[in-house]
Amino acid sequence: MDIKLGITDSETTFNYALVDYIYQLHGSVHTTPSGTKRVQYAKEDKYLFTVSLTFVTSDVWDDLVIEINNSKLYDLNLIIGEDNYTVRIIPESISKKPILGSAEAYNITFNLIEV
Repeated sequence: MDIKLGITDSETTFNYALVDYIYQLHGSVHTTPSGTKRVQYAKEDKYLFTVSLTFVTSDVWDDLVIEINNSKLYDLNLIIGEDNYTVRIIPESISKKPILGSAEAYNITFNLIEV
């Protein structure tokens, strides 16, 4: 499936992306004076997306690096089909692995979190 990722009205299309997502319940655990644990959930729960791009060339990698840098300053749009999400890239989650037997191809995986 094709996805679009980027700043509003200037999204980059990434072809043949695999997207897996979970609905993440944000909450924190508090200890009450009696010593029992209590979970307090956030007002808004978020989606966590895992995007896999296979057989990526250096040109596609360069496009992704631009979006990674944009994510440091701005919220990005993630468009999957008809659905639109506002996300940020989780920088420490980016994995770039070379494909054996190919000179310039990589498998790239990264995570996005809805903001």
